[in-house]
Amino acid sequence: MTIDNDIHRNARSPLGALAHVLERIGLAVTGAVCGLFVSVPMARNDIDILGSVGFVVGMMLCGFTGFYLGIDMPTRMRLRVRPQTDRDAGAIELLSGGGTFLTAAATLVSIDLLIFGDTLSGVWGSVSGVCWLVGIGLQSIGGVLARLRRREDEQVR
Repeated sequence: MTIDNDIHRNARSPLGALAHVLERIGLAVTGAVCGLFVSVPMARNDIDILGSVGFVVGMMLCGFTGFYLGIDMPTRMRLRVRPQTDRDAGAIELLSGGGTFLTAAATLVSIDLLIFGDTLSGVWGSVSGVCWLVGIGLQSIGGVLARLRRREDEQVR
């Protein structure tokens, strides 16, 4: 069963398109800030590479990219219901949703470490950083797969 929504296909007004771009950039900046908060407790460990400016900037760029690509599943993907691919759509949304959860939880732990200082060992900063990187990876993969799938759907038409 296919539900076609051609009305939604090209219905975004220029103002709506601008709002969507601003929203995506805002989410990306949020990802960069999360990367900064996660990298600071990691930088406090006595590992030189984790304390470098390049590492912190790299974490911010990963967050920027992950939050830009992930989180927002293309609306058209949800408007089409096809039994053979419905499971794939759910898996893609689970990748992005799971990634968003991991990044948010890791950022919360990192901010907690910053506020309460070194009351917890440096291991928690590292665990938080690894969870955050896995979450960013899941978000990015989910976002890329959703966009590739949307592109395939548009080519089939």
